[in-house]
Amino acid sequence: MLRPFTICLLFLIAALPALAEEIVLKDGTKLVGHMTGITPDRIEVETSYGKVQLNRSEILTINFPENNSGKDPDATAAKQDLPKIDETLSGTQYLNRTGKFSLTLPPEWKIDPDLRHSPGTFAGLSSKDKMRFAMVVQEEYPGSMDSYRELTMLGARRTLSNFEELAHPNATIDGKPAILVFYRGALQKSNNLPVEFLSAFIQSGNTFTAQMNSNNSNSQANSQLPNMVTGVNLYPDTKTAAQWFNPAAFTAPGQYKFGNEGRNILRGPRFSDVDFSASKTLRIPKLEHGQIQLRFDATNALNHTSLGIPNSSIGGSTVGQITGAALSGRTLQLGGRFSF
Repeated sequence: MLRPFTICLLFLIAALPALAEEIVLKDGTKLVGHMTGITPDRIEVETSYGKVQLNRSEILTINFPENNSGKDPDATAAKQDLPKIDETLSGTQYLNRTGKFSLTLPPEWKIDPDLRHSPGTFAGLSSKDKMRFAMVVQEEYPGSMDSYRELTMLGARRTLSNFEELAHPNATIDGKPAILVFYRGALQKSNNLPVEFLSAFIQSGNTFTAQMNSNNSNSQANSQLPNMVTGVNLYPDTKTAAQWFNPAAFTAPGQYKFGNEGRNILRGPRFSDVDFSASKTLRIPKLEHGQIQLRFDATNALNHTSLGIPNSSIGGSTVGQITGAALSGRTLQLGGRFSF
């Protein structure tokens, strides 16, 4: 399951509809479901009967539920009871302990609670003059990053007039693969105000917590949380197995005090695993119920290396280093079973 972070700079991001879409084909057929994948010539739709592949040339219209609801979607979203976000902004350093990420912002930016309209919105930030905005949104998605980008751009086309996608280059952000999307248009609800957007789609990874290798809080625990160092980045410019995070971002708390680090604010390497299995059952003619099954199994079939979590013991000699893998190498197994 893909769990991408979407960082949208400037004004807003068009959220994917939570209710089902109605797709009308040129032959009059109507399908109700969720779009789970888009390519230049095909759309994949998850319906109650399973997944359906549609040619774009066969589609007459796509009706989204909020178009006919008679309700203001912004007003409906504002009524939701949104979860509390543990976030702090010190100068240009923004730390979100709930979403387990950090950002470096331009000077004089602030946390803007009015930008949070859904439970998946982890951060809403704005400039002092309210002319520039940043939002961080997380949601689960079963398809690829490219397909997620296509769905988001489809939503942007509905929201913006004179929509134009300028570029969508691949990038690496915080050591993880990402897609940057530059697009622009005009806000129809704001007298066609021209706007430009930069959206970054980032795949999330496993989280972990740094801990001191000693405990001076006079508690019974073997270790304790460190303090965060203001203004120091959590990660180096380039993440490697030799240094995945920056130990200088943490310091020991004072005697008989507890650290202020949030739980799981660090994010480890991406985990990738593809397993494969194939079997064939053959009947034995001379035995009434006799059959033999041949089976082939492969774990980590692509033999992809998934790095483990780095050493997170602050004060240790290998802190920040990754010394092991989260997954063993490719394993092949061939077996047979005779039954009668």
